[in-house]
Amino acid sequence: MANTKVVLMRRVKTDKGWGHYPAAYAANGRVKPGVVIVAGREVKHTTGYYELRYYDGADPVYEALPGASPTEAEYKRRKKAAELSARVVAKKAGVQVVPEDPQRQTLAAELKQFLADTVGWGSFEAAEVYKLACEEFLQVAGRQYAEEIVPEDVPRFHRALEQRGMSKRTVSNRRSSVKAFLLYLHYNTKQLPKPPKFDKTMPEINTDTELVELFAAVTAPRENLLYRLMVRTGVRER
Repeated sequence: MANTKVVLMRRVKTDKGWGHYPAAYAANGRVKPGVVIVAGREVKHTTGYYELRYYDGADPVYEALPGASPTEAEYKRRKKAAELSARVVAKKAGVQVVPEDPQRQTLAAELKQFLADTVGWGSFEAAEVYKLACEEFLQVAGRQYAEEIVPEDVPRFHRALEQRGMSKRTVSNRRSSVKAFLLYLHYNTKQLPKPPKFDKTMPEINTDTELVELFAAVTAPRENLLYRLMVRTGVRER
């Protein structure tokens, strides 16, 4: 039986030189950035790059993924495993497998460009928020290209977040970030299921006495002025 197993590795530089080590995964299935397994232990290596290991007969093949993020590398691993399995099935059926167009943009590449454009617009904080939500969405959806995304991927994303103990408000906020990315991809978001409903709560309002105590406690001139500015103007993050 043909070996279709693909392992995500990391080529790292150690005190003894360069070596190949399996990438480490978190409990939620996400790749731990820069972390590899050495002698059964997790070790962080900042210098290196991801690669795929599979076999051509009895010979190991290492396919380098220079510049790939942990999320993108994991997608490429899944893609290669699916590709090898498809080749085996196709060969048995006498079907020829046509190679994919290398110029075709993957979702991971599209997300990277989306984040770069967001930063280019001056929205640095928004880029961080988008990155966190969209990388997890791609991990849960398991899609390689934009046209593969189906409406059912979004509620699956919701459930994955809820299973991690996130509130409905947080799930709704993460969904909004994903929706922004899908709109960037010109995806028809009107077909997506509605976001989860949550009870909106009023923010806690400090009393005059509490404010007096706050300003008395904050003795540093800069911070004291900053707090007073926030109270007087109502300026807030975002």
